[in-house]
Amino acid sequence: MTRPYVDPQDMLAELREDNQRVITALRETHDLCDEHNDVATASFLETFIDDAERARLVSLRSRASRRPNRTLSTDKHGRRRRRCR
Repeated sequence: MTRPYVDPQDMLAELREDNQRVITALRETHDLCDEHNDVATASFLETFIDDAERARLVSLRSRASRRPNRTLSTDKHGRRRRRCR
């Protein structure tokens, strides 16, 4: 079975969206634990929330550090090379 090609940028965008949904669900669960004075579970969830937030920040930093105007061009011999605009 052949898998369809997925552009790497689309795949990363979907992963970022999934990560944000996980963070939202964890925060909602944490609020529920607070309402019921379940300190142990709330504390346990904070570890996962922190990890997910850290992953989101790394993703944002990674995107910000990329150069969006890089293109491939060819030299006079037809060889590909990167060119920054």
